[in-house]
Amino acid sequence: MHPFQGMNGYGLGGKGADMVWVLSLAVLAAMTVVMLFAWTYGVARQNGGWTDVFWTFGTGATLAAAALYPLGQGAMPQPRQWLVAALVALWALRLGSYLAVRVGSHPEDVRYAKFRAEWGADYARNMLFVTLPQAPASALMALSLLIAARTPGEALTPRDGLGVAVLLIAIGGEALSDGQMKRFKAEAANKGKVADVGLWGWSRHPNYFFEWLD
Repeated sequence: MHPFQGMNGYGLGGKGADMVWVLSLAVLAAMTVVMLFAWTYGVARQNGGWTDVFWTFGTGATLAAAALYPLGQGAMPQPRQWLVAALVALWALRLGSYLAVRVGSHPEDVRYAKFRAEWGADYARNMLFVTLPQAPASALMALSLLIAARTPGEALTPRDGLGVAVLLIAIGGEALSDGQMKRFKAEAANKGKVADVGLWGWSRHPNYFFEWLD
């Protein structure tokens, strides 16, 4: 049975379902190029953290473009497509801007610094196998995003509103978590301590939780 069988209209029936797979593969190809640039730039700057910046902005741009791909020949993007594209762009701008500032103004993240120390002369080669697998992750995300963007029906529904509310809560919660951690680390008295303030007092990774909720 076709994975989208029975879903009729513009979106996910027949050729519409096939287009979801085609667009996901296009995202995979585009993100492979983006992550190759990320690997090259990170190696040149001796900072693996740029991998995260390229992935975030690249994923946001490619997924937004995929969401806006016409539903039919000569058709204009529908309101739901614009909505999904705007939401993924908002997510990417928030997270990407935060990461870009952090990576550009701080020493290399401890995760990548550990890789550099452990791998030595093999660092560049091994980082390629850390960086490239992030392209398929974006393509996998594209599947769910495209199903949402290409759902049949031109008019927005309460379900769309609920989706917007969940994503805005997730982005807000993630921004709040990141802000709390940034302020905690800025205090000299907290050096070497584990953050236990705000949302960090409830979870060891509240920013990851809200990222998953996105």
